[in-house]
Amino acid sequence: MKKYDAVIDAQGLFKSAFFITRYARGASHGYDWYSAKEPIASIFYDYSYSINKKQHAVERIRELFVDSLHYKKSMMVADYGILKYFSSRFLSNKIKPYVIFFHGTTSNKKHWPEFYWRELLIALKNKGLIVKLPWISGIEYKRVTRLAKDLNHVEILPKLSLKEIAYQIIMASAIVSVDTGLSHLTAALGKPNIILYGPTDPKLVGGYGKGQEIIIAKNFDMATIKPNTIYKRLLLKIDS
Repeated sequence: MKKYDAVIDAQGLFKSAFFITRYARGASHGYDWYSAKEPIASIFYDYSYSINKKQHAVERIRELFVDSLHYKKSMMVADYGILKYFSSRFLSNKIKPYVIFFHGTTSNKKHWPEFYWRELLIALKNKGLIVKLPWISGIEYKRVTRLAKDLNHVEILPKLSLKEIAYQIIMASAIVSVDTGLSHLTAALGKPNIILYGPTDPKLVGGYGKGQEIIIAKNFDMATIKPNTIYKRLLLKIDS
């Protein structure tokens, strides 16, 4: 079995600490009792560190790695560096501009009203932009069918794998999304993204990266975010 100089548990969970980190060959590092998501995890590390919990999850992980590996933390916003692993043919500009709407999410409280999506689509009709609508489930397919009705500039995508969705994101001019995993993929790929938040606190787990703009609903009510606001912000992102 390979021996490592350091084994870092960035999850701070009992399962990751007990079943993986403590059995790996090498000095184990993780959050201390007051910093870990599950405090009991901290007792299984050789070295544990106090990391401020009132900051974004990405910054917490960055600080944990700095403390564990003893290097100076950069003050720049983290760059995930994922784009360089994709073929250059996916970065061509020889396509008609389009945006993507990530409308689906698991919690009803995180959904933006369907008629708001429709209003935004209609507002973009004469802007020379294609709007692509992905879907995963049967419920989402029915939704995009309703949203795209009689709108020639709206394209319903086929059911795609995560990798195929990533290619679509890379080629897009901008994204509008609710609080969903695909918004984090967009952030990781460094694409301009307007993310609509309701009940979730984006300060801790919001989209993180360059070009990510967070719009927070009033009183956790997604209906307080108006389509005209998103329309104006989206045009600014496309023109920038």
